[in-house]
This record gives sequence, structure tokens and C-alpha cells, in this order.
Amino acid sequence: MKLLGFHNKFNAIPSTYHIWECNKYASNIFFSEEDIKSLEKSLQELQLNDKIFICVHNRDSSYKKNFMPSLDWSFQNFRNSNPKNYIKSIDYFANQSIYTLRMGKGVEESLKIEDQYYFEYASSKYQSEFLDIALFYKCKFYIVSNTGVNAIGPLFRKPGVFVNFLPIEMETWQYFSYGSVILPKKILIKSTNKLMTFSQIWNIESHMGGEDVFLNALKDHFGDVEFIENTEEDILQAAIQMNLFIDDGYVETKEELELQKRFWSLGNSKEDVEKILFEYKYRISNKFLKDNIDLIC
Repeated sequence: MKLLGFHNKFNAIPSTYHIWECNKYASNIFFSEEDIKSLEKSLQELQLNDKIFICVHNRDSSYKKNFMPSLDWSFQNFRNSNPKNYIKSIDYFANQSIYTLRMGKGVEESLKIEDQYYFEYASSKYQSEFLDIALFYKCKFYIVSNTGVNAIGPLFRKPGVFVNFLPIEMETWQYFSYGSVILPKKILIKSTNKLMTFSQIWNIESHMGGEDVFLNALKDHFGDVEFIENTEEDILQAAIQMNLFIDDGYVETKEELELQKRFWSLGNSKEDVEKILFEYKYRISNKFLKDNIDLIC
């Protein structure tokens, strides 16, 4: 597998616009003949040759605990999510004869799903660094949370569903692929027992300062908070929207587009909103926005 000269087109430390602009170009990563043969062999062993499949991944603490045990990573736990909230989506796509592979390198909790259309690749003998990348290359699309593997799909300009994402800021979201669907986590302010509005969350931007900057800013402004995960239904509806988008079967209504404009305008200029919605076609899940319309302020 080879990487061509990315920096021939863009600066060494690209701005938001530079990374967005990547969507205009074909991927500069390609597989050698040997790589393709290896991938095809693995797909045969997994009984996935000529099959349609999606990749899913939820962040948990297992990777950092197992491979970086000398450091305390607990401050990143707000990015974790419950893998059981993917089950409804896995069942839905199984009924569509679409396979689901759970990605990663080890898991904290096995889903123990006994279905021919589901495979827990992350804890299997097949897991490898090569297949970690190659399966994202081969999948129809992917559903991931806020963790390292979410950067793999965009390398191949593969659209994805990005769930349980925080912070809400373009410095974090800028590398999403064309057509990606996004689900942010909600935040409950414990002192008032009220959910933060999306505008309030936009204003707690960490500007790539790291999770500690984001968490400290939250605490300084709002005290103790609780992070509210996306539900099974949230994730399912976002995944259905993505699947229809890829198949050219999703028709966005005028009402839905207006909600998208309202959301993205909370933290972006009019010019950027135009780019986000019409050039790069990023979307917050339309069902999620309808269900949380009171927070779009």
C-alpha cells in the first residue's frame, strides 16, 4: 500500500479549507497487486467476497488500557459509547442482506450477536493492521465514533456516519468525507437539569487544544455535566439516511434543508455553510435535528 505526495497540493499543517478541499480529489492511496490478492484471500476466508458490508466501531477504553497502560486516559472517557446502541442498525442491515463487521483491536464488551450477517472482527484471529485499513476501503460505508479509526474511511473518500461526536467544531469535523452524516452527543447541565443548546456547545470550541481544554471549558462555564449518548434509533436513522444517500434514494425536503442551515449557521459563516451543505454535503442526521429542534438555537 502506497501513499502519494499529499503535501504537493497542500501545506504541511493544513487549514480547515485545505482539508475540506481534499474531497475534490481522488484518494492518493492505492493498493498493490499483492495487497489486492491478500485482501481477496481474506474476504474469501471471511465469506465476504462479492458481499456488501459496512464497518462499525465504537470507542471504548480497551485499546488505551491494553496498549498504553502507563498513562491515565480516563479524561477521554466522554468519547466512549455503548456498543449495544448499534444492535438495531446491525439487525436492520442484516434484513437487507448487508453484513456488518465490528472494527477495532480488541473490545471491552462483546455483542455476542449470533447472526450470519454480523462478525466481530475486532476480537477475531483475522484482525490485522492491514485489514483494519483494507476493510474500510472495501466497505459500502462505515459507522464510527470519535476515535482514531474515524480517519481511515476519509483516506479513501468513503462516506461515513460519525456518531457520538464532540466537540462540535469544524477543526474536529473538517476531515469528514463527502456526504458524511453526523450525530453529536448532547450535554446535560446537572445544576439546571437542562440540555445545552447546540449554540452553547459550538461556543465551547477547543480549537484542537485537546479533550482536557474542552472539558475544562465546559466545567468553567457550566459546572458538572453529563454526556448523553446517541440512542439506537438515532444511529439507525442516520445509517438509513447514509445508505439511501449512497444509493441515490434519499430525497431531502425543504424543511430538512432549512434545519440543516439553522444548525450549521450556529458556528459558521454563510459562505462556510454553503460549502458544508452544497459542496461537501455534510449533514447532521435529519431525524436527529427534527427530534432536537428546540436545541437548534
